[in-house]
Amino acid sequence: MRTDKSPSRSSRHKRTSDRALKWSISIVSILILAVGCIFVAMLLKTSSEESAPTHQQVNDKHISSNTKDTKNDPSSKNDDNRAPNNPDETTDNSSDTSDEESNESNDPSTEDHVTSYDKGTADWNAQIKAMSEATGIPESNMTVYWLGNGGGPNSSLGRVAPKDAPSQKYVVHLEYKNGKWEAESVKKPSE
Repeated sequence: MRTDKSPSRSSRHKRTSDRALKWSISIVSILILAVGCIFVAMLLKTSSEESAPTHQQVNDKHISSNTKDTKNDPSSKNDDNRAPNNPDETTDNSSDTSDEESNESNDPSTEDHVTSYDKGTADWNAQIKAMSEATGIPESNMTVYWLGNGGGPNSSLGRVAPKDAPSQKYVVHLEYKNGKWEAESVKKPSE
């Protein structure tokens, strides 16, 4: 038996391995926290980007409509109305201008429609009316479970049911055509 107070070789080895184990656990814990923070940040960024495109699309449509207005405005055309030095170029410019005017239409039904899913707006009310006509359920007796984007800028999808039979849900696919909402398809509830 040992009587001196100095630590044995095995106890010294055990202390160094304990210290290394503590450091390893600390480093792994810090790495797990870092990865968790990055994951949460990515989720928050993704959710904010999902709501941002709708606002961006609306802004893009306003910008594109402003661009169309400036193309139709004769004062904004760049030097097209000036008389060129070469007489042959005069006829070419006038034919190009007439082609531009014939390609662009001021028909409101061909312009992009910005769909609004805010309850009470004219667009919302028109979609409700179209779903009511397609399903045969009066608007006053209809419960709207969901009304949202149907996969495109001029497409909507709605889920409705009669108030007296909430289990009979209709799925209505709407399209915006010729300045109004029309039902493309109606999926009736299976009984």
